[in-house]
Amino acid sequence: MEINILYSGSDGNACRVYTKNTSILLDCGISKTKLYSQGEFPVDAIFVTHEHSDHLKGVGVIGRFSRAPIYMEEKAYLLKKDSFNFKNCFIKFISAGDKIEIGDVIVEAHKTSHDSIEGLFFIVEEKKTKLRYGHLTDTGKITPKMTTALQSCDGLLLESNHDVDLLMDYPLYPDITKNRIKSNLGHLSNKQTMEFIRDNLDYNQLQWIIFSHLSKNSNSPEMVLEAQNEIIPKFKKVYITPKEIKLKIRKNNGY
Repeated sequence: MEINILYSGSDGNACRVYTKNTSILLDCGISKTKLYSQGEFPVDAIFVTHEHSDHLKGVGVIGRFSRAPIYMEEKAYLLKKDSFNFKNCFIKFISAGDKIEIGDVIVEAHKTSHDSIEGLFFIVEEKKTKLRYGHLTDTGKITPKMTTALQSCDGLLLESNHDVDLLMDYPLYPDITKNRIKSNLGHLSNKQTMEFIRDNLDYNQLQWIIFSHLSKNSNSPEMVLEAQNEIIPKFKKVYITPKEIKLKIRKNNGY
C-alpha cells in the first residue's frame, strides 16, 4: 500500500492512498489542476474528513471528473451543498464507526474533536496484507477511543499544527482565534502530538509517521523537528509536510 501526501495545510489538503488495483483520495481541498500537477491518476472513491474548505473545495470537481463516489457526513454535506457544487456527484453518507470496502482496501471512519459540524479521521486497511494507514488531522485532542484505533496502524499521518508559544505571540490573530486553535475543538500542537506518540504508540510497530497540517503563521518544519528531538528522540522515521511525500507500508516493516 502506498501513500502520497499531495498537499497539507490551511491552503488545501489531499492524500492519495493506493494499491495496484485501487486508488482513493482522503480529502480534496485543492483544484483539479493542482491535484493532477504530476499527471492524472485513477480515483475510485473520495473520503471527506470534514466540511472546511481546505479539505472540501475540490471534491465536487474531482467527483464529477472521476465519477467516483464521495463519502462524507450527511450534516457536512447539507451545510455545504449550496456553497460547493456537488451537482451530478454520487454522494454516500457515512458516520463514525462505518467500514467501507473499496477494491483492495477497507476504510474505517472514526470521530475527531474539531470545530466542524462533524469530523472524521480515517484508517485504511489493505485487505490482503492487513497493513493499516491512519490519517488524523484537524482535531484538538486525541481521545482514548481515537488512541485505540491509532495503535493498530503501521504508518500514520498526525497533525502537528502549531507551537503554542509562537501561536500566542502571533500579532495578527485575535485572542478568540488563538483560544480556538489551542482548544479541544481546534488543532493539535507539536507538544501534544509528540507526547501522544511517546505515551501511546509502539515504535517497533510503526514504520513511519508524517507530521502534517503545519500552520504557516505559528509553526515550521524546524520547530516540529525540535519538538520531536526533545520528546521522542528515539523515533527517527519521521516526515514533515508541506512538501509532497510518497511512502509505502510494507510487510515485516521492511524498506
